[in-house]
Amino acid sequence: MNFQELLEKTNADRQITPPQVLLAIDPGETTGYAVFTEGKYVADGEITIKLDNLKQIWNLIHKLKPDVVVCEDYIVYGSKVKMHAWNKLVTPQIIGVIRYTCEAKQVPLYMQMASTAKGFCNDNKLKEWSLWSKGNIHAKDAIKHACYFLLFGKREISNN
Repeated sequence: MNFQELLEKTNADRQITPPQVLLAIDPGETTGYAVFTEGKYVADGEITIKLDNLKQIWNLIHKLKPDVVVCEDYIVYGSKVKMHAWNKLVTPQIIGVIRYTCEAKQVPLYMQMASTAKGFCNDNKLKEWSLWSKGNIHAKDAIKHACYFLLFGKREISNN
C-alpha cells in the first residue's frame, strides 16, 4: 500500500482532512524540511542555519505559508548532560524561532519526539511509499515527521 492509500484509509477512519499545507521541520544546524499539500508530498530540502542568521527559519515559514507546522522536539536526556556542557545548543534556539514565528503568524505548531516519528516511518517505509531519496538525511527526517503526523497526529496544538 502506498502512502496516499494508507493516509486516505487512516483519515477516513478518523474523519480527518489533511492540512492544506503542512510544513515539517527537523531542526538543527542542518535543518531539514518537507512540504505536503493536502497530504501529498510536494517538496523537501535542507538549509544550513547559523546562530547569526536565524531569520532563515522565519523566511522559510513566511515563504511557504503553511496551515500547520510539525517540528521535531528536543530534550537533553540525563545520560547526555555532560555532552551538552559548553554547547551553544543551536537546535533549541532554532525551535524557539519556530515557536515564535508560528505564534506570530497564528500557525498551529505540533511537536513530535524523534523516536516517535522515526520509529514508525523508517527508511524502509519511505522507500515502500516512494518518498525516499539518497542523501539529505535531515530532509528525510522531516518527511518522516510529516508522514507520522498525517497518519497519527493528535492535532493538539502545542504553541504554548
